[in-house]
Amino acid sequence: MTQLNSILAATDLSVGCDAVLHSAAQLAENTGAELHIVHVASEWDRHAVEPSEALDAQVRRVLPYGGAQSVEVRHDRAFHGILVHAAHVHADLVVIGNTRMSSIAARLQATTAERIVRSAEVPCLVVRSPFIWPVEQFGVAVDGTVADQGLVHLLSDWIPRFGGAPQVTFVNVHGHSEGDGLTPVDVSARRAEQVFPSEVDVSVIDVNSADPVSGLTEWARGSTVQWLVVATAARQGIDRLWNGSRAARLIQEAPCSVLLVPSTYWRRSPIHLDRIAVAVSAEEQGGAPRRWIDDRIARAQTPIQAVAIDASESVVDAAWDARADLIVVSDDRLPGDTRSPVNPELVQVLEQTYVPVLVLRDLPEGPIERILVAVDTGELWYEKFGWARRLHERFGTKVTVLHAIDLSLRSKVRRTPGGEFVTGLSTWMNDDIERTVLPAMRAWLWERVRLAGLPEDAVDVEVTMTDPWYAIPTFAESIGADLVVAAAHSRPGPDPAPLSPITRAVLMGGTYSVLAVVDRERAVARSLRDQKKRTAKV
Repeated sequence: MTQLNSILAATDLSVGCDAVLHSAAQLAENTGAELHIVHVASEWDRHAVEPSEALDAQVRRVLPYGGAQSVEVRHDRAFHGILVHAAHVHADLVVIGNTRMSSIAARLQATTAERIVRSAEVPCLVVRSPFIWPVEQFGVAVDGTVADQGLVHLLSDWIPRFGGAPQVTFVNVHGHSEGDGLTPVDVSARRAEQVFPSEVDVSVIDVNSADPVSGLTEWARGSTVQWLVVATAARQGIDRLWNGSRAARLIQEAPCSVLLVPSTYWRRSPIHLDRIAVAVSAEEQGGAPRRWIDDRIARAQTPIQAVAIDASESVVDAAWDARADLIVVSDDRLPGDTRSPVNPELVQVLEQTYVPVLVLRDLPEGPIERILVAVDTGELWYEKFGWARRLHERFGTKVTVLHAIDLSLRSKVRRTPGGEFVTGLSTWMNDDIERTVLPAMRAWLWERVRLAGLPEDAVDVEVTMTDPWYAIPTFAESIGADLVVAAAHSRPGPDPAPLSPITRAVLMGGTYSVLAVVDRERAVARSLRDQKKRTAKV
């Protein structure tokens, strides 16, 4: 479920932001969400009282009957103050106004909306004018990437709360097909029809334009659409300077409100654990691993189907053919053996797999009671948290989340809770790391816990400055973890990748079991390849 429990409206106190407050209040009132209002004033105005008085006056004028859970002034840079306050109020949506920028400025620096989407990882609604409730007309830009799934997932949860007679038009902004005659809009429409309520009217349209932004904007002007919904990665650095930002242009040119959704939002779709491929024979290690697996399946709170596969064959292909959500294998590493390399056959499975792999080691007598989730700031945080949540729901496990802070040039950290990410190396000269970075990253972990839907009373959060190669195995042993959750591959994405060095160290560092999670984009890419092969044969 994609939450919409807290809405943050940001105002610059201008008359133009009256529409922001009005629209956010409408959304909150009709969806049952809390409404929070913030104005971010310049640091130079810290000792002035006018911003607070002006904010109160604007709120009284636009919302005479109240309705806001909180109204606050922060002194900071605009985008950073909004980010920090969004984290403070656990915002699921940020609503802002459309700040006019020149094309050159938009190319050089990200808009406030883009920075919010990039760092807060929550949708941002850019309001052009007050919209009439209920919001019923949605135009959804799709391009055939996996990000399209996130748009469908979000709207399937939000639209039923909006009321009215919703109409969703999927707009193909590139016009290409997927190889079997299906365009991106066809694929998204099919997916939407499976998950949308029956009262939602779904349609598709192709926009034939060399410039997707111009084509989408022109279509919106000729329609009755109230919201344009798009996924954005919010480019940074040289990529942005060279290519510009489609999201920034769309915000400036669109005739209606624009809902920017993080391109990684699709990762919040539910983790399935309905079918497992068991590559463990009844004779292996005296039959103990197989008996343990059968007992866990029998005690699961919801049914799980087990499919036996031959470990001597291609485990990955057999699991894929069985449509398994998880592969289970056994590894007979002896307790205390931290010198032997990881079994080459196991490494091969982990490198080739399209679905997560559960590596059973020194099994507990009963169920898995404590999980250690090793989290970095990469895109796979939801896969890790999602599996932790699924295992908690199925087996009632206790979850400990561990983040080993990396202060290298290629890493990213926060200096303030909810703030924008910066390179780890930049903190060495400017920060008291224990006073700034550690609490900020601890707050970031709790944000992930909430976004993943993990119950906070079942979770502990730990942050360390120790190297992850050493910290994860050591901490797992210290808390008596039955299972460590880590990423299988050294990099995310659909392409083949070697076994993660950290996961290799985790496998060598103890005899706990390991759940090696996989970027779900790999499975999506494999499905597309299989689909094209079937089409070619026909």
